[in-house]
Parts: sequence; C-alpha cells; structure tokens
Amino acid sequence: MRALITGAAGQDGTLLSEELLALNWDLVGTKLASEVLSEDYPLYGSQVEILDITDFDSVKRVVASAKPEVIFHLAGISSVGFSIENPELTKSVNVGGVENFLKVLSDAQFSNIHFINAATVEIYDAAKGVITESSSLEPQSPYAQSKSEGYLLCRAARQTGLPTTNAILSNHESYLRPVEFVTGKIANGVARISLGLDTRIELGNIDVAKDWCSARDIVAGLVSIASKQFVGDVILASGESTNLTEIIREAFSYVGIENWHDYITFKESLIRKDERREIRIDPSLAKRELDWSTTTPLRDWVGEMVQHHLDSLGESVH
Repeated sequence: MRALITGAAGQDGTLLSEELLALNWDLVGTKLASEVLSEDYPLYGSQVEILDITDFDSVKRVVASAKPEVIFHLAGISSVGFSIENPELTKSVNVGGVENFLKVLSDAQFSNIHFINAATVEIYDAAKGVITESSSLEPQSPYAQSKSEGYLLCRAARQTGLPTTNAILSNHESYLRPVEFVTGKIANGVARISLGLDTRIELGNIDVAKDWCSARDIVAGLVSIASKQFVGDVILASGESTNLTEIIREAFSYVGIENWHDYITFKESLIRKDERREIRIDPSLAKRELDWSTTTPLRDWVGEMVQHHLDSLGESVH
C-alpha cells in the first residue's frame, strides 16, 4: 500500500509513519516549510514534501506526485487555545485544507483514493449523554467548529461517491505531545519538579473528565480503517472517562511523589469557559467494524510522557 500523510511531522503523523513503515507501506509525508525534521524522525531522508494545505495548486501537485492509495489527512491546527485567539486562521487551515483535498479527489483520476480525515469528538454535544457517531453536532470552540465543517464536507463528498472516512478521535497522548497541551504541560512540569528545576505547575480547572487514551492506540485504529477500507464515520476512543486529576496523580506517582496537590497552583486565566466537565464516548462501532480497541493502560502512556521529559532534561529516574 502507498499512503500520503499530511502533517507527518506532528505527533500522530510521526507515530503513524512508524507504524506503516513497520508494515512495509510506501509513504510520502508532508510538513510545513518551517518544520525541521530530526535525524530520528521516521521519514528522515525519505520523501517528505513541503505543503501548504490552504493552497489548492500545491495540494493537487502533491497528490499527483505521490500517487497514493490512501491519504491520512492529519495536518491542521489542533490547539483549542490557539483557535480561540486565531479563529479565522483556524477555519482557513482546518476547513480549507479539507476542501482542497476533496476538490482534488473529485477529479476522476484521483477519485478512488481513500481519504481519511482526522476529526474530533469535540464536534459533538457532550451534554446530552454518551457520544456516538449519531450524536448531534454542537462544537464549543473555533477549533471544534472548524473540525465540524471538515467532517460535514467529508460526509457530503461521500454522498457523491468519494471514499471518505471521518476518523473521529478522542483525546490521545504520547511523549510527542507539546507542552502547550495540558498533558504535555503536566508531564514536563512533573519532570522539572522531580529534578529540582521547578516547584509548581500552574493549571486551570483540573476537575474535568475526558476520554484520554494512548496516541499509539489511536494510530493503530487509523491503520485499521485503511487496511479494512472502511468508509464512513467512526469514533476512535477508549470508552472510559478519566478525570484529569488521575493523569496528574499517575504522573507524580511515576517519580515517587504522592502528595501531588502540594505542587499544583490554580490559575483562573487558564480556565476554558467552554470546557465540558465530562465527556463519555461509546466506541463500539470501531470494535465491531474494525476489530479495534485501545489496549495501553493510562499508567503506561503517562509514564512514557514523564520519562521523555526526564530524558530530555538530562536525567532519568528509572
């Protein structure tokens, strides 16, 4: 199989590249011109194209050059905080990128390419119970709104005969998660405290529960979608709602600190007014259609994140 991965330098793109290379897929990745790839990047020295997904001609050029059987569209703006500060840019990138790819794929010579779009569970109305693929849409942030529009574009394209899939992803984390995201901030902060480089972590509301899981598990789900040629909408999630305090507790426990409350400082400016207190998700369709489910325990992926920061700061406690 031959695949094109947009956003190949990001968390999901990196892990997906590793997974597909291990399966002997032929890959072409895309990245921003500003992104620099390290020598340990999976596609380092291979075919990586610079791509602005908001530019139609560039998208068409890359698709024509790569000749993929599958496109994993992972590129885009994924930070809710950034989207709140930059709503127009977020829409331009997240909606415009999907539009451009679907426009290219509407050409008969590309119409058999399986387009897998990375959507998010944040497009749904979590206040009305457990989220399924048929839940009503009610995005609460510019990020979620943009992903909702991309999701609808893929559904509309599917009605015209294009093989499109919305892979609707829950919160998924790994050692590659930047510190701009709360889990990355926690992992980095715990490592710094453990090494005596800091004394506190500033956080907003920590009494929130989401379906957090391992990014490696989510990537395995994406591979299943492509391998089984699943066309439709499918949620990839653990099915378990985990409070953020559990992640904090596990992170501190990894470095032998049990009194984690003593190291957390509440900062009101970090509270997201639109944040839902609890998100519960039913991933049974993925289990049924893809024979997929998450397998990595919370403790394992949280520990991996903390260890990564310990290593990058120059010391390991394990």
